[in-house]
Amino acid sequence: MRWRAGVAHGLAVAALAGCGAIGGGGTGGYGDMHVERVLPGRTSTLLDEPAFATYCAGDSLLTIVAVGGGGEAGLAVRAAIPLRTARTFTVEAALADTSSATAAVRLRTGSARVGISGTVRLQAGSRISGDFDVALPDSAGTHPRLKGRLSRIPVRDGSPATCGGV
Repeated sequence: MRWRAGVAHGLAVAALAGCGAIGGGGTGGYGDMHVERVLPGRTSTLLDEPAFATYCAGDSLLTIVAVGGGGEAGLAVRAAIPLRTARTFTVEAALADTSSATAAVRLRTGSARVGISGTVRLQAGSRISGDFDVALPDSAGTHPRLKGRLSRIPVRDGSPATCGGV
């Protein structure tokens, strides 16, 4: 079943909105997410914050979220976890099969965007590490991208309250 972009956007925004207590500190239970906004000739760091991941086995859905002073970022990946081998996922505006991913960012200004293309590469292992390169929607001709890396993010099992029905 292919998810509509609006549903994926709603999932990402809901996940990001519900995680306001995360950020700062970088102590136990979290890994790290570094996110840069890339424009032609200019790169700026959006986030370099603790991140956490939740896996819902019934949906084969991994969500990775980080929140900081510059905004929030999240990735959703359709995969079986833990990864036994390194995998590359194709970013789309909506999740589809087990090779797809979606990404969202919300800046401190309040504007939110969902990625429209790109890749998420994850390494094998029980903690999430890898990188991503995501194109954002563009109406101004600036061709913005989000590039980032994920480092040793632990994966929590999703509960019935956070899994299914999406």
